[in-house]
Amino acid sequence: MTLTPKLRLIFEHVDARRSSRLRGPVNWRFAATVDGTSIGDATEFPMVARSSAALEESVWTHEVDVSAANSIDIRFSATAVRDVDTQDLGTVRWTMRFPFAQTTRVLTNAFFAVTVRVELAIEDTFGPHDPTALFACRTVAGVPIWSTVAGRRFVTRLEFCEVRPTPSASSLPPRPSQPRGAPAGDVRNGRGRRVINPGDAINTIANPSVIPVLAAADATLTTAARIEYTYYRPAMLAFTEKDPRLVWSQRSLSGGAAVAFVDDPNGLVVHCYGTTEGEVLLECSMEGVVLASYRALVRPMKDIICRFNILNGPPGARPRATPDHVLAHLQVTNVLLRQAGLQLTLDTDATCTDGAVTTTIPGIFRIAVSAGVTSGILPGNNPRCTRLNYRPGIMNFAYIVSSVHPVAGMFVLGEATDIPLNTLAPRVTDNGTPSTSWKRPSGIAPDRAARAVNMRLFNRTQRAGHPQLYGMYVTDSNGNPANANDRFTYAGTIAHELGHILGLRHRVGAGHDGLLHPWSENLMHGTNPTTIAQDIDIIQAKAVVGSPAVT
Repeated sequence: MTLTPKLRLIFEHVDARRSSRLRGPVNWRFAATVDGTSIGDATEFPMVARSSAALEESVWTHEVDVSAANSIDIRFSATAVRDVDTQDLGTVRWTMRFPFAQTTRVLTNAFFAVTVRVELAIEDTFGPHDPTALFACRTVAGVPIWSTVAGRRFVTRLEFCEVRPTPSASSLPPRPSQPRGAPAGDVRNGRGRRVINPGDAINTIANPSVIPVLAAADATLTTAARIEYTYYRPAMLAFTEKDPRLVWSQRSLSGGAAVAFVDDPNGLVVHCYGTTEGEVLLECSMEGVVLASYRALVRPMKDIICRFNILNGPPGARPRATPDHVLAHLQVTNVLLRQAGLQLTLDTDATCTDGAVTTTIPGIFRIAVSAGVTSGILPGNNPRCTRLNYRPGIMNFAYIVSSVHPVAGMFVLGEATDIPLNTLAPRVTDNGTPSTSWKRPSGIAPDRAARAVNMRLFNRTQRAGHPQLYGMYVTDSNGNPANANDRFTYAGTIAHELGHILGLRHRVGAGHDGLLHPWSENLMHGTNPTTIAQDIDIIQAKAVVGSPAVT
């Protein structure tokens, strides 16, 4: 669709309201101007009171280019003629003002009424059209103002918020004020706040911070980054997932970054994959007007080689998780990590130490331990459980029975115990538009221009003598390892504590990273459940690659 801001005026017919003062047979002659241009011809019509004259459309029609017009001056006059006598029957005038609308107007004076029909062009075809069809877009004080065929004006707001689940409107940048009479109603995409299961598509979490570089043969609707809308207004636009009115384009912000689209680059939902590493800005436009921007990193998937150890004590001190449960937790965790371009990959080296034995799943081991190694572990005390059967430089996960907080007496879901030095510590900076997690000022109009965002990282936290030990434990307090809801809790705990090992602090909570935004939805929130806290933003995705655990 292309906006063609043209209209045409059609003088349809004239109705006599009263007779002229001339006696005998009288003809009327008409004249019209549109912005000073004469319309019509000198045809005369016999007229008496309550008679009507139909005007020939091909003669009494005029097209106007209104792309830059704020008003149109329309005048119509009549003259009574009998032999050489004439009588001026007056002139009617209509100043038609922007926003122009399809309509029919009757202009009257004491002698006559002329009916004028206004048709607007949509895709170079004049009306009548659906009243909600878009007719024109004008920039007023830097803001694109759209108008419909019915003459209603509004500001189109389309959002692809990178934070999923999407925060409340009060946590997002301000939205533009709407002109008087703008259509009401908005459309929100409330996806998120759900439980993720093994077997779910790896791109289940939409709007990732990292668009992975993939081979074209590996890029599908279930593997490529899914970018989907989170909000638009007004609802009368009725955008669809593959709406041809919404056209996507891209431009590199650094490194010559580029993506390719799996499906057509149109609509509220697109799937794309990286072809050149860097940072990219995706823009969604309608009629050449950019409605929304989406910034992301483009890079190959990065592995975190890992092994899992299930620490079995005597009866009554054995974790409930089996190797199959652990594998399911890993699969769900990878859905969470995908948005940062990370994936856990099981260690294929079967080397065992500390009495560990292999299981039927390579990279997952069992270790027989005393009760005190797997139960009642005190946090922050270099526990032995995370050192067992580790390989230097390989992420080491320990499944244990329990850990009890010494102050509150609460059971602990998991803990990162051995954190290597992130080479980007003590802080990482992101300076892009839109800002990471749309932290204000976001750079999204009418919000102010984005500023540099600084995020604090963890320093090294490792026990003496083990400089390449990267370890954490997860406990039975996460729930039943086979239950869908609890399985998601296990995955959230693993992903959150792994975030600490990669250098990330809490987004909200003790020892926070200084951003405090988004307030509830970030994976590194100190207390929120994973159904809410599951997002990883751009600045975090930039930070994690500084960890030696990421290869």
